[in-house]
Amino acid sequence: MIIIKIFIFFLYSPILILMRLINPLVSIKLHPINSQRLGHFLADVESFLLEQKHNSKKKRVKKINIFIHFYLSDPNSTQHICNHQVDNMIRRVIFIMPNFLVYPLYYFNNLFPDKDKFIAKIISPGTDPMGLYDMYPPQLYINEEEKNKGEEILSKIGIPKNSKFVCLNIRDDAYLRENFPNKDFSYHKYRNWNISNFEEAIKYLIHEKIYVIRVGKRSNKKLNIKSKYYIDVTNNTLPDLFDVYVGSHCYFCISTQSGFDAIPYVFRKPIAYLAVPISVFQTSSKRFMLTTKHHLKNEKILPISEIFNIECHDLFKTSEFNEKKITLMDLSSLEIKMFVSDMLKYVQNNLKLEDKYHKQKSFWKLFRKFIQKDPILKKKILIYNAVYNPSLLDKH
Repeated sequence: MIIIKIFIFFLYSPILILMRLINPLVSIKLHPINSQRLGHFLADVESFLLEQKHNSKKKRVKKINIFIHFYLSDPNSTQHICNHQVDNMIRRVIFIMPNFLVYPLYYFNNLFPDKDKFIAKIISPGTDPMGLYDMYPPQLYINEEEKNKGEEILSKIGIPKNSKFVCLNIRDDAYLRENFPNKDFSYHKYRNWNISNFEEAIKYLIHEKIYVIRVGKRSNKKLNIKSKYYIDVTNNTLPDLFDVYVGSHCYFCISTQSGFDAIPYVFRKPIAYLAVPISVFQTSSKRFMLTTKHHLKNEKILPISEIFNIECHDLFKTSEFNEKKITLMDLSSLEIKMFVSDMLKYVQNNLKLEDKYHKQKSFWKLFRKFIQKDPILKKKILIYNAVYNPSLLDKH
């Protein structure tokens, strides 16, 4: 095995040396794409394309940039490409090099101390700090043939053409357990939500004659809602096009932040986010409404100011919340219903923010104060346009 690696290294070493010699004039960068997690697969590529488009409008530089795009596999995954429709859309706009040709170059480049200079970097695709998503239209797209097929699938599951529908994306651990059986994702457990708490919100939308599609490849639990307006497609075999079509054509999306919401995000649809931690709030667009879980300490719900003060707004592992003795509790059915009701009114332009949310400024003042303290978060979050639903604002 070692002899084979040495042979391959010597085979690729001339390219690695050449990349460094010509770098002052020609920059060759490897662009690894995570094709096994939908959020990264779609949003990372869209962000990359937006940044390239934005940079091309700036003052021309003498240096030539060449990108080598390839899919980077996770050996712990049972699938190489999580969504073949997204794969088709990506290949329309950039050339994907075969993994077996590029991966050795990527692997051996990582042995060099200046390795980072030859890897394409994306500026925080999840937070869009430059506001590029509202500045430019989507770079990835569905063609007419795919739109027609998407409409046919929608009709087959019982949703008439031109009907309003909302995508409901509720995170649990079913998808990761199935597709990454050898990888421990328990550190993400704090991000899971109980679908039962969304039942009243679903019934509210049904009462408003709006279809609700519960999306996702897999789920642990189903709701017993008998209505033609509620369709749960989890654990069903549908074409990959279906996810992309409904995510790009929904009235809005309700999401607890998992891979699917990258689709409405990339296609500039309104999204009601229920997100943990607070530091991952999508703040860059007025299309987003935000809330989070209750944070409890000593069995008492913490006001938003205290969440910031004890610095549990930027924790990313279940163990980190445990170390601070913080218990995360889902919003109640009534709270989620109110959140969804406000989102619907917001999308319909019937929500008077000045009257109902006089504490908006209070939250964003706190948010800025604590985000600005962290140089990494400060760089990631520059635009504050989203609406915060103040269910957790100070009540005392």
